[in-house]
Amino acid sequence: MTWLHYIDFEVPGFGELTSVVEAGASTFAQGAAAAWPERGAVGARATAVGTDVCYGTRSFTHSVGAGETIAVGFWARTSGLSGNDAYNVKATAGGSDVLHVLARGSGSNSAYRIYDDAGSTWSANIADAWPERWSHHGFEIKRATSDVAADGFCKWYRDGVLLTSDTGVDNYDLLAASDWVLTLGWWNTAYL
Repeated sequence: MTWLHYIDFEVPGFGELTSVVEAGASTFAQGAAAAWPERGAVGARATAVGTDVCYGTRSFTHSVGAGETIAVGFWARTSGLSGNDAYNVKATAGGSDVLHVLARGSGSNSAYRIYDDAGSTWSANIADAWPERWSHHGFEIKRATSDVAADGFCKWYRDGVLLTSDTGVDNYDLLAASDWVLTLGWWNTAYL
């Protein structure tokens, strides 16, 4: 897999992020405890307090051709999450949601949602998808081959093992946009 847009959380002051948002006592910070297991000295840590948000965003430009795929992947550890606490990852193209991942800690269902041209969603709930250890999550999203085809898909992998997939997705128009934003962190998840 080729990484087209790698976000390096070790750049001081989150220099590779487009923005960092923190509200109230919630923080989105760099720290050694959040470093990737295979490399790195620091990583990103979202610490939510109550309903106050904390997240970082990265904007980039990328075109996905008809029938091509894009992958969104990241390392994460959900230590200390319980109940409705959640860590979010969202990808948007042209201002519209493409993918939304809701990570919950051990014992709770986690979810992902893939969007289509009609504004409908395809989703799955996975029990214990986020173990209390570092794990790599990858989402492979295929754009439909034409504006009348429903042959797009989304596949969710954890540590290289397929957890779930949705096929028959009509997302041709949605993935035509080339201005993308990745959002990582914590915010109110009631709409998922």
